[in-house]
Amino acid sequence: MREALEGYNKGFQIQGRVINNLRYADAVVLIATSPEDLQELINRVRASSEKVGLLINTDKTKVMACGNSGMNTKISLSGEVLEEVESFVYLGSIFTCDGNCTQDIRKRLAMGRSTMQSLSSVWKSKYISTTTKIRLRKALVWSVAIYESEGRTLHSKEEKYIEAFEMRCYRRLLRIPWTQHKTNEWILCKLKVDRELLDRVKSLKLTFYGHTTRK
Repeated sequence: MREALEGYNKGFQIQGRVINNLRYADAVVLIATSPEDLQELINRVRASSEKVGLLINTDKTKVMACGNSGMNTKISLSGEVLEEVESFVYLGSIFTCDGNCTQDIRKRLAMGRSTMQSLSSVWKSKYISTTTKIRLRKALVWSVAIYESEGRTLHSKEEKYIEAFEMRCYRRLLRIPWTQHKTNEWILCKLKVDRELLDRVKSLKLTFYGHTTRK
């Protein structure tokens, strides 16, 4: 990558610094402001890779245009046109062409529900106190559901998803099905807790914002 990017200064300008790639182990994202620049960047990386006997897998390499306004984004690699997608997964997070985080948030909440389900024996146990179950839920379930939430954009719809997930966890913990028609207020009073998951997410976002600003 160093050889491929030597002398190459095209990309996004962020506070005077050029950003044209993200790298984590062998998961590489190339960033350009035009199809022509992206094609040049891919050609550079391909040429440098082949010098050391590395080949880029065209089946796993995708192209995504953000804010596409009908421009021709056909990018080729080794004579093959790469597939253009509207979203892709990078380090476990879903990135979309419109920057919407709804899909990623729903995926994370689904993972949280799956974790909650896998711990059914804990919630059913009569030998574990309710206080301990609440602490376990925070440590084992919420940590999965709100992982990487610092970088996600929240709208009112996403906030409702998070609040609904929180109440579903409480009901699961008490083993109260919806057929009993217990209100959310009754559930919270029964557990002697307040809604806090959404506030936790917002706190993480503000903490990350402050950290970035100070840096």
